[in-house]
Amino acid sequence: MNTRTFLIAALCAVLVSVVSPPAAGQSWRPTVDNDSRYPPGLPAPQRAKVLASLDALLPAVRAALDTQGVQFQAQRSFADEPQFPQGPWPLNLHVGGYEQQADGTFEGEYATNIEMYVNDLGPLLSIALDEPRIWILKEDPVKRTHTTNFGHFGLLSKGGVLPFKAVSKEEYARRVEAWLTRRKDDKALARLRADFAALSPAQRAEPMLLPKAFSQESKAWPGFTGGVRPVVDIDTAYFDPTKRDVPQIIVMQGSVAHGDVRDRAVKRLAKFWKTLDYEQLRALLR
Repeated sequence: MNTRTFLIAALCAVLVSVVSPPAAGQSWRPTVDNDSRYPPGLPAPQRAKVLASLDALLPAVRAALDTQGVQFQAQRSFADEPQFPQGPWPLNLHVGGYEQQADGTFEGEYATNIEMYVNDLGPLLSIALDEPRIWILKEDPVKRTHTTNFGHFGLLSKGGVLPFKAVSKEEYARRVEAWLTRRKDDKALARLRADFAALSPAQRAEPMLLPKAFSQESKAWPGFTGGVRPVVDIDTAYFDPTKRDVPQIIVMQGSVAHGDVRDRAVKRLAKFWKTLDYEQLRALLR
């Protein structure tokens, strides 16, 4: 595994499936599609073809999963809106496992969950400023391990290159100044300009960091000190907009549900991350 492209952290969310439990005697149920949402501008006849592009990820996932005492099912869907106009369509491949109970039946909800976000940086980024658009890295959940389930969180990209880049204090101040000017917030504008004037050229070029708990609406100007969360821009040069339906980046996370079979699911998921052929997945990125 390339340490430049993977970050291991605890995962906060518990992902629950709503599909019916499988019958005994099979390790994998047929793949299903969640057709509840589609990106605008994608004609209906093309939707199934785009979702089918996720199937290329399944061989590596299947090969790494221990199917003893569990039955898996893959679900394909479109994710949220693209993070930038004309970017690749964000897709989601969810692989869930039903654990076998003591009486031989299978749990009605997924105990093991693996999420693969393709062309989707939503799990990594939040919008810090809507217009002009600017992003912030989501809070690192490592600091909340005492409240989380076992999980793995990682980024797989071409050549280990991050698809986002740091925003300087000067650039962030420029964008917030434009935002405050439209809002006619003269008080916050005055504070921003005074804080910026006090910075040296070297300080202005430093990456901008925002406080752990940050909302642009609740605090129009946070200042330049006390920040811990990096402000970033999505590097559109990384993505090829002419290839909207092929994997260009993969964000992965896993979780297990609470219950009697949780310990078994934890061990299975831990083994999966160690066994998964990351190079096989990376070879699919174009």
